Formats: sequence, C-alpha cells, structure tokens
Amino acid sequence: MGPAFANVTRGAAGGFATFDASYALGVFRARTALALAVIATCLGLVVTSGQSASAQSGQRCGYGALRVVIAGHERCLQRGVACRAKLNAAYHRYVFDCHQGSLVYWWRGLLQRAVRIPRLSPGSPCPASEATSLDDYGDYGGPRFGPGPAYPTLALRDGHALLTYLIGWGYDGWDGTKVLWTVPRYSGPYIVRGRQLDGTGELRFDQGPAWTNKLHEELRLIGPYGDLNPAATFLRAPGCYAYQVDGRGFSYLIVFEAQPK
Repeated sequence: MGPAFANVTRGAAGGFATFDASYALGVFRARTALALAVIATCLGLVVTSGQSASAQSGQRCGYGALRVVIAGHERCLQRGVACRAKLNAAYHRYVFDCHQGSLVYWWRGLLQRAVRIPRLSPGSPCPASEATSLDDYGDYGGPRFGPGPAYPTLALRDGHALLTYLIGWGYDGWDGTKVLWTVPRYSGPYIVRGRQLDGTGELRFDQGPAWTNKLHEELRLIGPYGDLNPAATFLRAPGCYAYQVDGRGFSYLIVFEAQPK
C-alpha cells in the first residue's frame, strides 16, 4: 500500500475510515489532561475536606471544657490540661490556674471576692428570696431559689425561702441542718458563703460524703452535678440570712429566713 494509504484502515462494515496520527495524539493528550484534572480536583477536595475536618476538630473541646481565646489562640481549658504559668493572668479570668504544668481550679480567686450581703436593722422584715421555679431536683422534689446555676434545697413558706434547723445538731455547739446543692448545667468551680442580715450571726458549712466534722467558712463545689451534693449549713441563732454564690461569671444572693424546728 502506498504512502497515500498509510493512514487508512478498513472499517467495521468493510468500508474505509481515515486515521490521522496527529489527531489521535491530540485526543490522547486531551483525555490525559482531563483525567489528571479530575484526579487533581478529587485530591483537592480530599485535602480541603481533611484540612476543614482538622480545623473543626481543633476547634472542638472535650465535654466540660471551656473554649476561649488566649494570646491569639483558641484553647480548651479543663482541669489537668497542659498549660504555661506565664499565661496565668489570662487563665485566672476563667477561674483556672497553671500549677506545675497543669490546669487546676483557682479557688483563691473565688475566695478573694468580697462578701456583699447587706445589713438590716434588727426586727426588719426579711426579704427572703422568692421561688423562681418549682422544678424537681432529679429524683428529689423541691423549689429553686435564685437565678442559678446553683440551687440549695431550702424549704418553701408563702412562696419564699425558709431554712428550718435543729438545735444542737451542729459541731462545737452550733445548730444546723443538711442543705444540699445542685448545679445541673454549669461546668466549673463555685463557692458558697453567707451570714446574717439582721444581726452579727455567721454561717458555717461542711461537705459530704467525706464529712470533715469541722466548721468551714465556705463550701467548695464543682459542676455540672445534676444530683444533690451532700452539704450542711450551721448557725447559732434564728434570723434573716443569705447565701452568696460565686463562680465563673456570676455572683448572687439567696436570702432566707432561718428558724428552729
């Protein structure tokens, strides 16, 4: 076959079809480029998806952790997480402290807050807190007092908070009773202190289940805890009292009237 028929092949039906080598090479290159583009696109999607997932994962914190921005970086704050002591000024804003390379709760920061319970003249009516909700404490029924997130198991009288205590029930001659605390949604430390509004009486506390059998100036509790933290309140005389509850981002009073049973 001569040069004129070098690029001619027999067709499937017995006819002839022309075949140009340069055209075939162009089609091959085009298909190759298209395949490479598709592969590159897929790889790009995988890389982008992986980077996005990694970024999202980096932004997530474990259960109970607090996500904040410190020194221009997002960080997950939680007890036991590695830390740098030079950032303590920032950690303290969130009631954490870097101690020996790990985060712990900064109780001292809460204790440094002033107790701001007002004074009343003896004999003045007690402005006891009204019940904000009649929801149950898990398996225990009881009203809630104060804005939360921590609530004590005080009694209810005429819609207001009441504590009834036992004479001689406390330590060292103090009176008292069990007042349990629940904090179902707040994650972190909080303290409870208190004193009398219409007198000079103080409140003291102890905490279970490992009771110390000693009087303490505050309760140190940790949330979230949807059940009831065992605790006790002690006092020496009836009157109008208040708990002051302090935690990350909140400080509030729960006023109640205390009387013996």
